Amino acid sequence: MNTVNFLIFFLLSVFIFPAGLYGQCVKRKSLENMGASGSSKYAVIFGEGMPEVAYWPIGKRLTRDDRTVRHGVSGGYGDNLNVNSRVSFRFIVAPEDAPLNASSSDKMMTWLQACGSDGGSQDIVPKVAFSGLVETGCAAYKHGGRKWRVPTQRELQLMWVLRDGIRYAYTGVSGASPMGNHKYWSSTEELPVGTVYNAWIFDFSATFPRSHPSDKTGYVYVRCVSDY
Repeated sequence: MNTVNFLIFFLLSVFIFPAGLYGQCVKRKSLENMGASGSSKYAVIFGEGMPEVAYWPIGKRLTRDDRTVRHGVSGGYGDNLNVNSRVSFRFIVAPEDAPLNASSSDKMMTWLQACGSDGGSQDIVPKVAFSGLVETGCAAYKHGGRKWRVPTQRELQLMWVLRDGIRYAYTGVSGASPMGNHKYWSSTEELPVGTVYNAWIFDFSATFPRSHPSDKTGYVYVRCVSDY
């Protein structure tokens, strides 16, 4: 299923097919904090009604070293999963855009920073795993004691379709903010064009679904997700 068909399927299933037959949706869930007392309210995307070929089952490991498994649009690297071929059956959307690190308020960052790497030229090249692991971006985001990762291109597509539901789920939640009119990093990489190494972004400022490759060294926002 190519990118365009995948997004059309979601658009049709959300806006056209009757409830009960298909049902991708956002629910506000109160979930216990990990390693701490209390709970937090989250927007959780559910893929209810999708055929099995469209989602990863609950419990499927989509991370390596607490980072999203490295992958391209249509395949993984080495023995890695082709993560972008499906979306998680259910996943949490973070209540806010991630800052660069725990001591920074800066919300824009490079792709490597979003993924939690300082490997520079070694890690900007598509390969099996990151080598320079640091606490930046989603690797540094610790809300609720959970582990967070950069969403895949197709997870961002679903987040765009359900962006109003995400906004509604976080209405009245302290510290939460809606996904802004920004471009957001995905974890999905693109094959290099000459000496330029790109990753896919999704443009939430557009009035139509717009996803395209962007230079990994550019500064873009990231909204992390957590497997649930």
